[in-house]
Amino acid sequence: GNTTNMDAIDEADMEWINNHWFPTLLEAGIQKMAVIVSINVFGKMAVEDIISIVETLNWFESRYFDNVEEGIEWLAKADVKTAVPS
Repeated sequence: GNTTNMDAIDEADMEWINNHWFPTLLEAGIQKMAVIVSINVFGKMAVEDIISIVETLNWFESRYFDNVEEGIEWLAKADVKTAVPS
C-alpha cells in the first residue's frame, strides 16, 4: 500500500481497517504486502501499528519501502499471491 501522503488514522478508521479491510484481504489469500512509508510521522506510526497486528499471524509478511518501484520489485520476486493497492 502506498501511504506516502497519509496522516494519522482516526480511531473509527483504524477499527474499520482492523475489522473489515484486513480480514477481507486475508480471506482473499494475500500473504505479502509492500508498504510505501508515509512521510508523515503520525501516518507512519499508524500503519506500523496496523501491520504489526496482522503480522502476528506468522503467514503474513510485509516490508517497508521508500518508493513504489522497490515495493513492486520485492512483490514480483514473491512466489505467492500478492497485492499492490494503488
